[in-house]
Amino acid sequence: MSEKNIYRDIIYFDTDKVQSILSQLNKGLLTSMVESNESEHTGEGSLKTGKILELLLQLPVAAEGSYKYTRNKGLQEEKALHDFALTELLDSLSLNDVSSLERKAFKTGKERLFVKVRGSFALYDYEDLARTIERFNIISSLFNDETVSDETMIKFSDFIKTAYEGLTALEITNKKGIKFLGAINTSYLRETMRNLLFKYGGNPKGDWEMICQITNIPKNNGETLENSFENFGKDINSTNLSKAKSMNAFMNDIVTEFSKVNDMFSSVSYPNISVEPIAVYKKMDL
Repeated sequence: MSEKNIYRDIIYFDTDKVQSILSQLNKGLLTSMVESNESEHTGEGSLKTGKILELLLQLPVAAEGSYKYTRNKGLQEEKALHDFALTELLDSLSLNDVSSLERKAFKTGKERLFVKVRGSFALYDYEDLARTIERFNIISSLFNDETVSDETMIKFSDFIKTAYEGLTALEITNKKGIKFLGAINTSYLRETMRNLLFKYGGNPKGDWEMICQITNIPKNNGETLENSFENFGKDINSTNLSKAKSMNAFMNDIVTEFSKVNDMFSSVSYPNISVEPIAVYKKMDL
């Protein structure tokens, strides 16, 4: 596939992140790129009346009236960044291709690497899921299905809203089955969730490519959700609360402990890898 004839069907593009990377690589904020193409032509000539034409041409002329000249012709083309910024990013940034790597190749301490990964694509919009579940009674009534009560579905919807509030995530699974998963800013999606489903279906086919930055490589700690709930609250020390001069330490313990609940539901767990998505697209050969 010739790189010159490639079109990228972009569905997610974090323009702020890309602008930040390019401006740091180029020591300044970029809004456009200028490409120059200069051609040079050198030749020789001869003059019969050398000294007179030397003044007119502003060229050094030898005693016998011969001279040399060089002409430069420059062409410049200015390109607004927009989607061209992705092409410039791919040319400028050193990216590790992790499309075929196994989990053991990813060691802790390698976070913040910029990588490129190809594979199957999935988009998870938890708020949209909660809204769908809220309306499940309407859907089930069409099929006379009363196996699940409305109250149960409402509680489940409330749980999703609470645990996954404002969360939308992208995922690319590489050839070895490793999932690269990251939360996204939905304002950078090129389509709404509904439009994406309508265009590509719930399970988009084909090879998708994601440019991203690794943010966390979780270890395999072997702890299950049940274990986590059993240990919940054990790190909160309330024994010396009556003697304390401030609630600060106690409140900080509570915040730390309750952050574990968020980790249970919203963080990426082993063997998956947490990333910050920059761009997601599918290549098309034109």
